[in-house]
Amino acid sequence: MIKKRYRVLVFATALLSAVAIVRVLPVADWLEATRGIVQGLGGPGMVVFFAVYAILALVGGAVPATLLAGMIYGLWIGVALVVPAAVVGATCAFMLGRTVARRAVQ
Repeated sequence: MIKKRYRVLVFATALLSAVAIVRVLPVADWLEATRGIVQGLGGPGMVVFFAVYAILALVGGAVPATLLAGMIYGLWIGVALVVPAAVVGATCAFMLGRTVARRAVQ
């Protein structure tokens, strides 16, 4: 019962914090600037986005990048870019867990 209340409290705090950040900071302007930069790069921009997304998937912070991919490239191209990048990131995480970080994982 206490765990459930704690989870609700943490979720509500995170949600309110996210709303406050979006309202206080110029997040929309930042997103538009990022969109312009990445679209201006063309094909190499997709490669850079793919690499950054794979790294974010490796460390566990790819959700905002997923939304950004949809905003920048549209639904279908964004999905076509994000899914393979997520697979690459997950594969790298698996391989690191099996080799370099084996002792830490056990």
